[in-house]
Amino acid sequence: MAEETHPSDFDHDSDQTNGNSPSSEPKSVDFADTSQDKSRQPENQALDFFMDIPMKIKAELGDSKLTINDILHMREGSTIELNTVAGGTSKLYVNNTLFALGEVVVVDNHLGLRITGFIGQDERKKY
Repeated sequence: MAEETHPSDFDHDSDQTNGNSPSSEPKSVDFADTSQDKSRQPENQALDFFMDIPMKIKAELGDSKLTINDILHMREGSTIELNTVAGGTSKLYVNNTLFALGEVVVVDNHLGLRITGFIGQDERKKY
């Protein structure tokens, strides 16, 4: 069981200074001037530090629910119908966090995602 402590149990440095009672007078403190600090970088240089960090990007085309029986009967050439229609909205994830919504497009025979809107922190809860 924890032992109770009372304010009188603690030593106060201000109580022991020259045997006087604690002063209620504020004391002034001098701070060094940091306005001309050369070690600080402008914001754009600080951001440059992070620009080459790789991030995992994932686009979700859609999803579907299947039974184990359906999956076991799949063969090469089987098709899974997704819940997203052609030209519909897909989700874009950055480091497994929903980041934006977009439209699936074809660019030089590759699938791409045209971003139609970014997802804010409050909006993520809806998805």
